[in-house]
Amino acid sequence: MKKKKSLLKLLVTAITAASLVTATSTGSFAAAAKTTTGTALSDTPLYSFSVISDCHVNVNDGDRNVNFTNALQCIKYKFGSDSCIVMNGDVVDDNSEYDTLGKLISSANSGKRLPYIYFNYGNHEFDDHPGDSPHVENYNQSLDTFIRETNRIQTNYLNHSDAVRDAGNSYDWKYVKGNLFFFLGTDKLAYDQQINCADLNRNYQLSHLFSKLNSTSGWKFVFCHQPPHGTVQGSDWTNCICERSYNDPNGDYFENNIKQYNKTIMFTSHTHRDFNQYKNAPDGSKDAFGGNNDDFYQLGGCSVFNTSSVKYCAQGLHVIVYSDHVHVDGVQYKSPTSVSFVSKRDVRN
Repeated sequence: MKKKKSLLKLLVTAITAASLVTATSTGSFAAAAKTTTGTALSDTPLYSFSVISDCHVNVNDGDRNVNFTNALQCIKYKFGSDSCIVMNGDVVDDNSEYDTLGKLISSANSGKRLPYIYFNYGNHEFDDHPGDSPHVENYNQSLDTFIRETNRIQTNYLNHSDAVRDAGNSYDWKYVKGNLFFFLGTDKLAYDQQINCADLNRNYQLSHLFSKLNSTSGWKFVFCHQPPHGTVQGSDWTNCICERSYNDPNGDYFENNIKQYNKTIMFTSHTHRDFNQYKNAPDGSKDAFGGNNDDFYQLGGCSVFNTSSVKYCAQGLHVIVYSDHVHVDGVQYKSPTSVSFVSKRDVRN
């Protein structure tokens, strides 16, 4: 795979602390965060990005499309300095909906422009009819359609013709200010295998992932539509990362390797969970990122965040990157210009 150009060449070249304070209405950056020892952390953000997922764009369902449009508009107007938006799989309901996706993005991109958008490969992009048994002969066709159509959207609606994904690749990577963004898809599943899992072959996607993790000294952000097994809510054996060719249905090889890497944050999706539904935090508030098995899980050195569903909840993640920590907010997109913050978590290096 050829080396990808930096996202920053496509976007603004500087993101100031002042612009981020203006973009957020919660005062999150009014004071520097503290470590457990009381030492102040950096209060100068390097850049920010947003993660949304499970949009399931469908021409016949106005509600989910309104949620999707509201999310894009909120990100554009409330987090205007974002370096990118990651759509972490199940962006469309099936392979017939890319035209609808393009029209919605084109509309949201009018006036003030959207940040760069990266599309990741989910199970609804994998098969023409998700929910049915997967057909192995559909894999190449579905992958080719996903790459061709998302590249078309990049070129025609977002003017990022030099940032497209290479043909035939179910995974991809980019660098932002020395930080790794690695996007895991799924390899080909046999006919009788579970379509809702992501089959990550250790000799293909995972060998490239771990090579990049080993060679990157800064923050490392890993995106996969399906979560590691037994981490966040809903990550059972029917909905997780797996490796069928090595008879590893729960992805133990992946977990045993990824947990060795510090400064690594993984973003998953797929389970359609609502940030507002979780157990109460000690102060009585809802806390989606309060601990293991909600929407946050500490897997060795790797922190795992699950992204809520835009289709049902109009929610996502807003991520602010500092030199010594990463701040993650769970966000509710209330209207095209209004957001509320549901939960938050700091990950320290």
